[in-house]
Amino acid sequence: MPQCVFSKSTAAMDITPVENLFLLEFMPNAPENYVKVYLFGLMQCYSALSDSDDMAIALGFDETLITEAFAYWQAKGLVDIISTIPLMVEYKSVRALVAKNSTEEARRSGKYAQLVAQLSAEMGTRMLSGAELSKIYDWIELFDMDEEAVVLLVRHCIERKGIKVSIKYMDAVAQSWAQARVLSKEAAIEYLAQYEEITSGAQRILKRWRSMRMPTEDELDLYRTWTMEWGFSDETIGMACAEMTGAQKPSFKYLNSILETFRQNGVFSGDGVSEFLKQRDAVIELSRMVFSRAGIKKTPTQRERDQIEVWTGTWCMPVELVLFAADSVKDTMPTFTALKKQVTLWHDRGISTVASAREDLKNPQQTAVSTYGTKKVPMSMNYHQKRYTSKDLKDMGIEIFGDDEE
Repeated sequence: MPQCVFSKSTAAMDITPVENLFLLEFMPNAPENYVKVYLFGLMQCYSALSDSDDMAIALGFDETLITEAFAYWQAKGLVDIISTIPLMVEYKSVRALVAKNSTEEARRSGKYAQLVAQLSAEMGTRMLSGAELSKIYDWIELFDMDEEAVVLLVRHCIERKGIKVSIKYMDAVAQSWAQARVLSKEAAIEYLAQYEEITSGAQRILKRWRSMRMPTEDELDLYRTWTMEWGFSDETIGMACAEMTGAQKPSFKYLNSILETFRQNGVFSGDGVSEFLKQRDAVIELSRMVFSRAGIKKTPTQRERDQIEVWTGTWCMPVELVLFAADSVKDTMPTFTALKKQVTLWHDRGISTVASAREDLKNPQQTAVSTYGTKKVPMSMNYHQKRYTSKDLKDMGIEIFGDDEE
């Protein structure tokens, strides 16, 4: 029997019918290149114009993109991939698919008619589309969420983002609720009360910084950590805020670092924080005085302040003795390294008073030529016979003869 076909030139002048349902329901949200693949393939269904590889050439796409496009349309139910090598695709009726989906949607709409009425009351003049309602039904069927909890969730999202809140945002919130097991009306009420408390606390911080914006989700997470995990009160958080006075741009990240310091030092109450800050300020002032007396022309670093705190705290050396050590290096070697050597030597030798230290410096057998300038300095600067090893002292919180000199 003879086989008859149109020539390519004749077929190219033909028309490919595209169902309006495809244009209205599927095309708007599909990737542009995927639409091109679908339409070109649809044309081939009606007019066998070309060989199988002409689609890639005509569209300028590689085979991978074409395969991905048909996989996308298969997931939408519009085609079936019969084989991949060679790629064979069977197109399906858009009208039949939409009719099937409409029947399923009608079934779900009837099942959730009361929920839809409640959601309509929450949304006011905004109408939820079929796709949006389908996503909301999924929260119930996939997450096992109560209808009452769904209504509270939608209301919460509207309060946060306004009546035009996207279904994408609401779905993200629904997933977070599901992960937190906020699935019932009672759990949702408790969660929202907690959320309101956290939001109010975070807003008070922003208001303190003269910022009228709403806190971000990340900022709310930090506030939740401070209050519910670490146990800080608003009073303590306010004291931490006061530590940022003078900061050009206070932030939750900066505030978090201050509260982390409080937590690491075991201070959580207002009294504990006050005492901690008082001791810290005393160390800062002492460090400034030590550097001034030693002739060290720079601001003490945190590491250097920690070293000085070990001398007066852990080692219990009198402040007067530390200041005298600073005086002793000022005219010979005004560096923090030299100061550490002198203080460590006196600690190792059990010298605990200024009088004993002064006598030690007068010992003529304890002097040597310094490598700094031309003046003589006590040989005690080069004294190495200690009762503690470097590891012992490091475990106590001090590094001996470090290279932190500037």
